[in-house]
Amino acid sequence: MTMARSARWSLASLIAAFAAGLNPAAADLLSDCVEARQAGQAVAVEICQAERHQAQAAGDFPAAAQALFQLAILARRQGAFGEAQNHLQTIALMPGITEDWPTQYRLAREQGILAHVQRQPAQALSFFRSAQTLARLHQDGERLARSLNDLGNAYRHIGANREALDAYIQSLEIKRQVDDRQLGTTLNNIADLFRELEDYRQADSFYQQALDHHRANDDRHHLAHTLESMAYLALAQGQLDETAELAAESIRGFDRLAATPDQIRVATLRARIAWMSQQLDSTDHWLATANDLAGRSDVPLPPSWYNIQADRWTAGGQAEDAWELLKAVEPATARWPIQDRLE
Repeated sequence: MTMARSARWSLASLIAAFAAGLNPAAADLLSDCVEARQAGQAVAVEICQAERHQAQAAGDFPAAAQALFQLAILARRQGAFGEAQNHLQTIALMPGITEDWPTQYRLAREQGILAHVQRQPAQALSFFRSAQTLARLHQDGERLARSLNDLGNAYRHIGANREALDAYIQSLEIKRQVDDRQLGTTLNNIADLFRELEDYRQADSFYQQALDHHRANDDRHHLAHTLESMAYLALAQGQLDETAELAAESIRGFDRLAATPDQIRVATLRARIAWMSQQLDSTDHWLATANDLAGRSDVPLPPSWYNIQADRWTAGGQAEDAWELLKAVEPATARWPIQDRLE
């Protein structure tokens, strides 16, 4: 970023801060809300809100949409799914949206991601395909690659592994051609698929490549996610100590970003590790941690949380409580991935 741009944003942020009620000292931390969100700054929401108000006051709807997209991402990653949806709906009603295909593309993609994390595969696929159609129509390789990666995730969710791998490979080829900085996400997803197919050697190779890309691009969120995936790889190979170390490093990254859905998922993994090691106090701690985070957000508990909690109660002589827990969650299992429903 040039000094001129940095100075301009510093002044603009201070002006917007007073208008939006933001502490001016917080506005000076970073130059814009994209950087604030990517860096995991605690005041990212305030900075993005200030930027949104400033853009709307100036009639700059593209800039206002940019800030709203960042707010939607922040809300989604903190588990506030309803708030994220409200931000996306606000963008959809903005003037000029129908003539702005990149914003239409991004809106469809973000709606797809939001549906995906809420375990709504049909809606996710519909949004992802809409985004893919726009990218193809306008011959945008970078956006097409991201849409193919998104489609791969959605296919994996419904157990369509062949379609998932095909989408990932297409995405990877295009990302390499355009030198996409998000290449690491697709490498990680391919590794996940190989791990699920029990090809652990290939999985480890792709995870290592993903780590290299995340670190080179200072992509902290995806770095924490790949460490989590590698923990599952170690677990699949019976390496409990390594699993615990990777999970601990992963959750530290998610804690720094206040990424609630990810914190819940890895807290559940840590409960699983503790339960397998018969560390009962630690099992209870991580089950309670995940449950508390879920209770303070819109994020549902992972399917494995219910299995671990039921096992823990059964072993402790609370079989009736375990039975009631599983009965209570049964209606929600229709939205779970197939393997989780079977388990």
